[in-house]
Amino acid sequence: MAFRAEELVKANFDKAYRYLVPEGASREMRVAVRDKLEEIVGECGPVVDGYPAWHPFMFDANKTNWAPMTPKSTSAFSYLDHTIYFQNGILTCPYGHGVEEFIKKVRSLSHKDAGFTIEKIDDVVLYHEEAVPLLIKCNWYFTYEMEDDGTFPARVAMGLMLENEVPNWRTAVYSESWEEMRGQIMGYPHGARSSLFVNQQTGQKMKNLWGQLIKTGLLGEER
Repeated sequence: MAFRAEELVKANFDKAYRYLVPEGASREMRVAVRDKLEEIVGECGPVVDGYPAWHPFMFDANKTNWAPMTPKSTSAFSYLDHTIYFQNGILTCPYGHGVEEFIKKVRSLSHKDAGFTIEKIDDVVLYHEEAVPLLIKCNWYFTYEMEDDGTFPARVAMGLMLENEVPNWRTAVYSESWEEMRGQIMGYPHGARSSLFVNQQTGQKMKNLWGQLIKTGLLGEER
């Protein structure tokens, strides 16, 4: 089945909207939730299911294991609860206990390619009236412009992929095929050669590059 990015962007938005609307919300509250979600999408990109392993949000993942789809399981972002993920943002709606400590923790994080900001959203009720909505943004340092379709340029995506994957040569025994790795390389959801992070042209280049890496034997023997 073809990867239809526009359809998935809309479907993911609608799913996130339904999730964030509090039970028993009035029409005015529903409109406010939709407006806020549209605002966040405008700032952070489309709603996604998970990140490529090279995304800064995944920096704390255990690289000796198969990369998780989201940073929820990492120590840096373990406080995430009732969460919606965006291309370059995270909206999480935990209840009050521990919120201030989590804010301090996120503000203390550092990454060579991006900075993280976190702020409370207090102008609209999201998920539950007792929840404390927090918006975490990934602010990239690179100066290359995003593609016209909002995806990452090939130079950035391929460079970050190599930085993340090539060091595994030290421990790799068997290499993984493109079909097995494309989610970890392109993010989720994805098609055969594209996702909401990289377009068809960039995805094809990444696939070709991955194939060449496998042929060298750098990442282990082919299964």
